[in-house]
Amino acid sequence: MKNLFSRFRYNLIQMIYAHGKKVGGLLLLCAALLLVGLTIGCPIQRLTGIPCPACGMSRAWKYALLFHFREAFQYHPLFLLAPWIVILIFREGWMPQHCRKGWIYHVQIIVAAVLLMTVYVYRIWLFPSGPVAISLQGGLLCRGIRLLYNFL
Repeated sequence: MKNLFSRFRYNLIQMIYAHGKKVGGLLLLCAALLLVGLTIGCPIQRLTGIPCPACGMSRAWKYALLFHFREAFQYHPLFLLAPWIVILIFREGWMPQHCRKGWIYHVQIIVAAVLLMTVYVYRIWLFPSGPVAISLQGGLLCRGIRLLYNFL
């Protein structure tokens, strides 16, 4: 039993050493995105006034973690796709060999991108005042240009 525990501990230490930087970086990225998403909202929308295809994803996960799935799907219906996209991006060592290379990986990326863009266009087209409303006048870039124009 002691030998089994020491072997498990050795394998765990090797795994942390091999993938520690990736996991640590991923956790840091998730924490930063969550902090930005919950405080100022989407940085792209804040800057330009045009929402990005992932707008509402942080708020969707916030509501999903509180078990309010109806609100989560209203903010972004593809919020459950986010973990899979993260796994695809950081795929080395986490996925089977046949999924890491070749056409399966590329098909998964293309399907995820098509789904995101389809939902993005659908939400902007049918729900212009929803969570992904376009407000060019509200963007910092437009406000800065307007301020510079009025100054000159």
